Amino acid sequence: MSKNPFWSSHTYTIIKAMKMCGNSQGIVSQWVGKAKRWSEVNTGPDADALKAWLPLWRARPFYTAAELAPMFPALAIGLKLTSRWQAPKHPARLRNELIMGDLPRLQNTDGTLEFIQDGKFQEFFIVDRIGHWKKQVLTQEEFENVVFN
Repeated sequence: MSKNPFWSSHTYTIIKAMKMCGNSQGIVSQWVGKAKRWSEVNTGPDADALKAWLPLWRARPFYTAAELAPMFPALAIGLKLTSRWQAPKHPARLRNELIMGDLPRLQNTDGTLEFIQDGKFQEFFIVDRIGHWKKQVLTQEEFENVVFN
């Protein structure tokens, strides 16, 4: 293995955990479930904040690097890789690391790896049921049905 620190980083460990889930529920969905259960049995400002935030957040099988960047520090804590909160990586850096770690990206029927969200073309990394989604090639309409329904 290379001396590149990426190969021993939390990011690469999280990518490996995502890929190991295969066709099962991914670690993002698992983390949301654990966070919900934790907020139900605890009290205080953290539990209250989580209870307020969770109904607004929908777990889905793929995200942009910008959407994943703020999740990775929480995933690192949830996977017990660290007990300290770390600042999120810049989305461009995380995107490069997700590609280097070979996390699959969703494919569009137009032959690209991009879909329109929020009025711009964006890449989506598969984090849930990777075995299923990496075989799929979606139209923009099919993508929107998965993301928004």
